[in-house]
Amino acid sequence: MCSSGGHNTWLSRQIVRMGFGLALLFTGIAHYRDATGFATYVSKDLGPDWIVGLGQTWGYVLPFLMIVGGLSLTFNLFTYVGVGAAGLALASIPAGMTLKAAMGGIPLGDAMSASMNAYIWILVYLFAVKGTKKVCGGACCGSSCAGCPCGKDNCNCDSGSKCMMCGIDPCKCDTSKKAAPAKSTVKSTAKKTVKKAPAKKIASKM
Repeated sequence: MCSSGGHNTWLSRQIVRMGFGLALLFTGIAHYRDATGFATYVSKDLGPDWIVGLGQTWGYVLPFLMIVGGLSLTFNLFTYVGVGAAGLALASIPAGMTLKAAMGGIPLGDAMSASMNAYIWILVYLFAVKGTKKVCGGACCGSSCAGCPCGKDNCNCDSGSKCMMCGIDPCKCDTSKKAAPAKSTVKSTAKKTVKKAPAKKIASKM
């Protein structure tokens, strides 16, 4: 039968997905509450004016990506957009902070402390996205539990054998233990002894 560990894994992923999505959503809203100040912080110490201008623009885009990603992960909707938006927002933080250190605006130690904080978010993000819906070739689940693209651990045999990850097509889990293939008993056939007819003695004619 399907192991209960698969259900526990699925449940933990859903909890992390929703909690992470809410945290990302609220972080984006908090940044928008002081949008001008946050954009100024993002663009500060980036060096040339054209990079500062890009940083200023990114300071307004970054909270929007966090909100989109947070909503998508929280409600598990449009994940092909939300996962990309959240990943792009989080990955840009360590890249931007190390860029400031490379341009000479801030010490590398200060940039790395902020980058490490972002890397923790990214690690949680990697686990959270495992709880999102998956669409493989227009259909989620195959005809058998083992062939489900979302993984056989996502098939819950106790609740209609449906794929808990996506719920689009049922994954028919085969809970019966596969019987060991019966050994083909080869019937020993008695060897037919072919009796050779005695050779006729040819009498030599006198």
